[in-house]
Amino acid sequence: MADKLECLYDLSLRPTYEMLRTSPEAADIVEAAETPSGREAMQQIRTRKIAMISGLLAPYAPALDRHGQTPADLGAFAETALHGMLMSAEDIDALHRQFASFKAAILSLTANT
Repeated sequence: MADKLECLYDLSLRPTYEMLRTSPEAADIVEAAETPSGREAMQQIRTRKIAMISGLLAPYAPALDRHGQTPADLGAFAETALHGMLMSAEDIDALHRQFASFKAAILSLTANT
């Protein structure tokens, strides 16, 4: 699980964060996400991300159950937390620290270190 979470950071979270902070079109992207069609597209992306994360967590369902969680519930929480990191981290170092806390929590819940 640790390697999968690192891939999530390296292939999705960090590049998206960097794009939102450096792209000249970033403001337009954020603004477009607030339109009706943008909100619909964002919901579709959210649904796909939750499904992907839930799939990563599925093998750990018994461990999650001991904490009153399901892969789907934790997947939805994880997507929300990751999105929050994207929007609130003041710099890449803060993003990395926040993700490290997120990773530690997921590994603890999945009993996988």
